[in-house]
Amino acid sequence: MRLPVIIVAKQPCFLKSTTSATPALKDRRAMRRFWTLLPAAATGAGGAAGAAALCKLGSRTRCAGLRKAAAVEHTRRRVRIGGIGCVSASRCKSHRTASWFDHARPTSGRAKRKTHAGEAIQAILHITCSQNTTLLTHPGFLERFVFFLPAHRASMPSLRSWLLLALLHAQTEALAARGRMPSLADRRSISEAECRTCLETGQIGAKYDQGLDTYRVPMALHALNRARLCDRMKAHRGVVLVQGGDQQLRYDTDHEPVFRQESYFQWLFGVSEPGCYGAVNLQDGSATLFVPDLRSEAYEVFCGRAPSCAAFVEKYAVDACYFTGSLQNWLADAIATDDTAKVYLLHGRNSDSGNYAAPASFDGDDVFRERRDLTTLFDAIADLRTRKTAAEVEVMRYVNWVSSMAHSEVMRYARPGQMEYQLESLFMHHTYTHGGCRHMAYTCICACGPNPAVLHYGHAGAPNARLLKEGDQALLDMGAEYHCYASDITCSFPISSDFTSDQILVHEAVLAAQVAVIGALKPGVAWPDMHRLAERTILEHLTRGGVLAGDIEEMLAADLGSTFMPHGLGHLIGLDTHDVGGYLDGNPDRPQRPGLNKLRTARIVEEGMMLTVEPGCYFIDRLLDDALKDPSLAKFLNADRLREFRGFGGVRLEDDVLVRADGVENLSLCPRTVEEVRSVKNGGSWPPVADACPALRRAWCAPNPTVPGGPMKRVRLPGA
Repeated sequence: MRLPVIIVAKQPCFLKSTTSATPALKDRRAMRRFWTLLPAAATGAGGAAGAAALCKLGSRTRCAGLRKAAAVEHTRRRVRIGGIGCVSASRCKSHRTASWFDHARPTSGRAKRKTHAGEAIQAILHITCSQNTTLLTHPGFLERFVFFLPAHRASMPSLRSWLLLALLHAQTEALAARGRMPSLADRRSISEAECRTCLETGQIGAKYDQGLDTYRVPMALHALNRARLCDRMKAHRGVVLVQGGDQQLRYDTDHEPVFRQESYFQWLFGVSEPGCYGAVNLQDGSATLFVPDLRSEAYEVFCGRAPSCAAFVEKYAVDACYFTGSLQNWLADAIATDDTAKVYLLHGRNSDSGNYAAPASFDGDDVFRERRDLTTLFDAIADLRTRKTAAEVEVMRYVNWVSSMAHSEVMRYARPGQMEYQLESLFMHHTYTHGGCRHMAYTCICACGPNPAVLHYGHAGAPNARLLKEGDQALLDMGAEYHCYASDITCSFPISSDFTSDQILVHEAVLAAQVAVIGALKPGVAWPDMHRLAERTILEHLTRGGVLAGDIEEMLAADLGSTFMPHGLGHLIGLDTHDVGGYLDGNPDRPQRPGLNKLRTARIVEEGMMLTVEPGCYFIDRLLDDALKDPSLAKFLNADRLREFRGFGGVRLEDDVLVRADGVENLSLCPRTVEEVRSVKNGGSWPPVADACPALRRAWCAPNPTVPGGPMKRVRLPGA
């Protein structure tokens, strides 16, 4: 018996005409080398069953689109294949089957006339799994399912992911046809494959985007997070219940500020609407939403037609959705058959704010008081949030790109005679207009002149309201968020067209600290050690600039670094700017020494963590005065030279970096070196044609040129 095959080619081409006309093939020998039929299914019982099932696809499939695309003939026939083709040459008595599928982009003219390959392959595999449910787990099946021509090995990762996803969905459908739920392992495999397929091919199911070319976030991202949580809590039985955010009002008025989802709920479900609850069954990973029943004439007139429960299921790719009124009965049924099952609620203290996450509450929740667990869920999710999945990284890559391009525009625009709030306005306009970012990750800091010495400038008492003047130093700390994932980027530059010598001194001190940390940061290092490295580098440069004098080690022992950098080096970032997980149980406690005690985490760095690296050097009158009064610090200070920096403000350079196994990947793409800043300030293009500072490990990227809204395309710039 001949086995089914998968054929892959880069360009559409004919092997043999499917009509009476024969195409002109100038070099048939070359074509035979180009097209190669390779075995696709595994040998053994699983492969044989799969081959037999594929042979019957024309008569057995219920997919109308596939019936149109499939050509079931009594005689062997080869077919035209565009991009991806599937030919079954299996025998079934006297029958041979040849099937034609196209993998063109849905927006192309050809795709309008032909069945999409994803639907076709999935339908075939559904039949295959119906014949033999053990096929997909047969040893070696997946490894033998698809082979690639040597000339097209670049296609291998994307097509393999796409086929794997089709296989997994087929398996799930086969189980559902038998009334069985997919296992937790199946759910995790499917969500991982969906995320990977989205990243590699741009194909996507349920998604979040803002239209046009804004990034399409797969809802599989949240399905994978739910699977990760179930894996973490596999020793527990029951249901996780979380409550989303509620729409707030402005004091006693009926004004509704734009809603932003609660971050833990967002991590699990990715739901944009307020007033929802979400439940996850820890045994099989099934997800259920509970949404408010908004069906009324008043709501429809003022807010539009309320989406149905079925619409929520489709939009967010969950297993079920009900109105919140049914939550109590549903929850009772979910734990009724297992006396050990509990309802796991979110409750824990945020180490940055000191506030507590509130457990889900609803009418009738008191009946579950004896079955509640308030101690497990918070730490489990908070720790998982510290390590990002590949899908989460791509969302943060996108929002970093949007914010970085906005920073470069503001840098180019800033001139004496403008107001600080105009810089804030331009940044917000750019990120929303060009990136679909409706929310800022935090209040914008647009500090110029002496104001950079106010670390959290921009609040209501200091509202970005200073007039920019010639010679001012600017420090702009601004970051947009997308799908609730944050960016946190700070640029520093002169308002004038060029730097002064003192501005260069401080700027290069901070840049050297950032380069040193990024070069040293990798899994296994302690975050407080990175903070000390930044302090050391800044103190060395200030000593060379005549601001300080003495031994650097003695300065560090006296904690002089905290006088010039009174904040922590950086923090975890994700769904919140200051993301959770900094001081969970089982991790190092907060250090007590000056400077180090401002760190938002003291953890050992792990692969997958996303952190900000934001060294700074400031001249804050209060801290300088205190240091001059302290003999242990004053001996290092050159009072006359220091006086020249009174009113200087400060410099901070902040990038968002992903920790990889071999170091870090810098997702922020802003002008950093003195030369880069000068170029942009004087109208130069950004991104540049060459990387002036490869040591920053900036992961250059650009919008996807072939898949609008697809993953950012990596770009390699030559080093300057």
